[in-house]
Amino acid sequence: MLNASLAPPLIKARVFQPLDKKLLPSWNNLDPKVLQDLQGYDPGTRFSAPYTWGSNGVTYNVDKIRERMPDAPIGSLAMIFDPKIVSHFADCGVTLLDAPTEVIPMALKYLGRDPRSAAPEDLKAAQDLLLSVRPYIRKFDSVNYLTSLPNGDVCMAMTWSGDYATAMARAAEARKKIDLAYFIPKEGSLIWFDNLYIPADAPHVANAHKFLEYLMQPQVMADVSDFINYANSNAAATPLLSADVRNNPAIYPDAQTRERLFPQKTQDAKDMRAITRVWSTVKSGI
Repeated sequence: MLNASLAPPLIKARVFQPLDKKLLPSWNNLDPKVLQDLQGYDPGTRFSAPYTWGSNGVTYNVDKIRERMPDAPIGSLAMIFDPKIVSHFADCGVTLLDAPTEVIPMALKYLGRDPRSAAPEDLKAAQDLLLSVRPYIRKFDSVNYLTSLPNGDVCMAMTWSGDYATAMARAAEARKKIDLAYFIPKEGSLIWFDNLYIPADAPHVANAHKFLEYLMQPQVMADVSDFINYANSNAAATPLLSADVRNNPAIYPDAQTRERLFPQKTQDAKDMRAITRVWSTVKSGI
């Protein structure tokens, strides 16, 4: 499984082999919108078997945020990127994803700039913005918030969509009464796709296709989404989802919200080095 934005250079390097769609009769179950969105990474989806997708957003502790700032601009990236606002929540814990290719585009979106840009002036603007809020960020974390949010150790975190539901489930399992909520920023946010690929040197190609065909069965993918709390790319699976997943706007945003989502850009090596330098500066706070 691989994030779609990482696939283009690997496809170019012939790391994967093309899918034989004659062996995937359930391909027709896939969501046409997802297939359309993937064209920028893999034209014709020749190599990519769509699996799951989601958004980036903010998960927060409703009571702790309300207690510290009753008029907090819930729903806006200002919650994270405006120093005058995020400073209210520093004492209860704010975290950002430890993922420069996801945080920097959202910073650029907040600034009204092209979120897919790696131009020096845009990266400098993103760096300045992130440094302005750096004193109020407890840590950069892409994993531990699944525990720290339901435990109440953190009150706001930039997260992936399904992790909000997972954090809520963990709180319920631990019998902790905590009110968590998630929003996709009104300014816009990232949409990402995880796909499956067959390596070019795979020894059992027919079996690989059988596995993909199995995963394209609607009930199978509905069960996957119900378990991991992430949207899947199988349109035929949607009616089979549990109501808690199907009707959760964090997992399946409405059409208007989805229009605000933009895909990650696959950055070349030069731009990735520049992005990494910015990220190192931001994390060090220098």
